[in-house]
Amino acid sequence: MEKIYYQIREVAFNTALYLLNDSNDAEDIAQIVCLKFLQNQEQIKNPSAWCKTVARHEVFTLLKKQNLEITGLEAKLELLEAERPATCEEIIPEFETIISKEAKSLLSKEEYKFYNLMLKYEQDSKKIAKHLKRSISYVYGFSYRVKRNLVSAKLLKEGYRGTKEIIDYNTNKKIIFFIKTLIDKMQKNDLKSLKRYFQNCESEIPLINITQHFDYEVYLIAPDIFHLSVPYQNEKNKLDIFTVIFALDKKRNIKIQKFIPQANRIYRINMPSEEADKMLLPLKKGVPQESLEELKEKFKNILDIYK
Repeated sequence: MEKIYYQIREVAFNTALYLLNDSNDAEDIAQIVCLKFLQNQEQIKNPSAWCKTVARHEVFTLLKKQNLEITGLEAKLELLEAERPATCEEIIPEFETIISKEAKSLLSKEEYKFYNLMLKYEQDSKKIAKHLKRSISYVYGFSYRVKRNLVSAKLLKEGYRGTKEIIDYNTNKKIIFFIKTLIDKMQKNDLKSLKRYFQNCESEIPLINITQHFDYEVYLIAPDIFHLSVPYQNEKNKLDIFTVIFALDKKRNIKIQKFIPQANRIYRINMPSEEADKMLLPLKKGVPQESLEELKEKFKNILDIYK
């Protein structure tokens, strides 16, 4: 039950975030979807599909309440069904496979204390909530944070570099907030207000007309230094990618070192993503095992240059 809940929460949050580009609203919608799931779980046959449908409905409800524009969301919704299958990904360690001694070295004192409650009560949220005298929704949220941080720390310890699973709960929220703020300020031609991010940046920050953006990808370059890629669509409905090299300071705040507004080259594989994934080697520590030249050779008959 608990495992399904966290999967539902993750799908709901990502769906809402993709449609709204607002992490706070996405968190609210994820909570609503989870509560509805708990109320109707016995009647739900396909939790993932149900979750996306309900999350979509809640997004439209929110926008209508706020009198915001809802046109253009249908195109985004179509892309939600084109997710990469799990067959091309490495197996991410489950919470249950991490022993207590290891967890103690990976979590903060507060998180480890909560982790022990999860073990004591066998992840029964009602019992944990009663013990803490807190709401069940608080327990769900904190459990998600502990699990995400535990897996993130374990993967980093094991040398993973190229998967978003290495990003902890708070850093993920900061990355999402940075992307949203950057796009908002670019639209308002107000890059000066982003000084706290760009004060150490070695490159100029040009204005980009971004009409929508998609989920980010990340790669660990060195301890606390990351390569962040964000696909986006411009005013001409063309896809591109902006790249950011950033470091986390002592307070875990994002400090941009380099900003690249556009990709030099984008390749397009002319086949369904499910078929292309089957041709790829499994990822190693989250990183593709094949070089760009090897991939170009493998897909040479169905590859063209998008940009």
